[in-house]
Amino acid sequence: MIKSLTAISALTLTTVLSACAAPQTDTPWPRPEATIMTTQITGQVGYRERIALRPGGSVAVTLEDVSIMDPASKVLARDDISIGGQQVPIAFTLNVDPSALKPRGRYSVRAKIFDRDGNLEWITDTAYLIKTNGEDQDMGLLQLVKVDDGADNTVPYSTHYLCGTQTVHATFTGENLALDMGGHSYNLTRTISASGAKYSLNSPDHKVLFWSKGDSAFMEMNDEAQVSCMEISDTENAPLQIDLTGREWVVEDIANTGIIDSSRMTLNFDANGRLSGLSGCNNYTTEFSRDGMNLTAGNIALTRRACAPALMNQEQKFLDVLSGVQSFYHDGTGALILKTADGRQILAR
Repeated sequence: MIKSLTAISALTLTTVLSACAAPQTDTPWPRPEATIMTTQITGQVGYRERIALRPGGSVAVTLEDVSIMDPASKVLARDDISIGGQQVPIAFTLNVDPSALKPRGRYSVRAKIFDRDGNLEWITDTAYLIKTNGEDQDMGLLQLVKVDDGADNTVPYSTHYLCGTQTVHATFTGENLALDMGGHSYNLTRTISASGAKYSLNSPDHKVLFWSKGDSAFMEMNDEAQVSCMEISDTENAPLQIDLTGREWVVEDIANTGIIDSSRMTLNFDANGRLSGLSGCNNYTTEFSRDGMNLTAGNIALTRRACAPALMNQEQKFLDVLSGVQSFYHDGTGALILKTADGRQILAR
């Protein structure tokens, strides 16, 4: 009897040990899911008129790539909202992959309100451009305009450009483009182009060409030199601006004399009013002040490294021009031009 119990105990122990040693077949521990980073664009849609929305309609808010002026803009994010019994203002949220935003791209938030039968009733007619730094943004209130009953579906798209030093108001309507600048209006018609959207006006009094291509636009008037144009925000009661920050500008020319091969001079404008970079031999830093297209630099601090005489002479020329800068603009090639009161310039890209 004792031997039988011993045998049973040994068998039981062997079974337990075998079970402990058996390979694990349970489902493995779940791995933590990867965090998907998105940029959140928020705001509200509404209109000035005192008109109630009828129940059953919908709101469509999109973030679109408008780098190329083309009716078929690429949609990067969308928020579809059922109105129900809501009235304006109506809140929206757009979630966009920040990697889809190119630093020099142009992206606009657009909104439409449809009735319960799917007919378009309200639409934005102004460009609401976002920043491309990847940070969350609140666009505030997007103002929509009424779509007239019986009107065609070609809704004008209005925006502002800075062409050289001149502000231009542009209204795209189907195949037509109206440019308003300097108290004059010019009506252009779209023409055939290999790429981009090209508009032209040829009359006995004026010759105007406007070409939106890729991340840039260009304008030419009356056979004058072509100038580059940048789309800018037309936020109500805010000055029109070009953002110099968020990138490094590399100097290519000083006072129309070129630069020494393999030398490097740079301009880095930060959001806190500081300008720094390389001056060819040393590092420099200064403060800058900007008012519209006017730009001035403060006292320049410089490291004290010695270089070849030619580099030192070029560095001194660069710093002399920089300290006298009074204004800036973009030329027809997209370069940044810093200009002194006596006409000397620094060209950078």
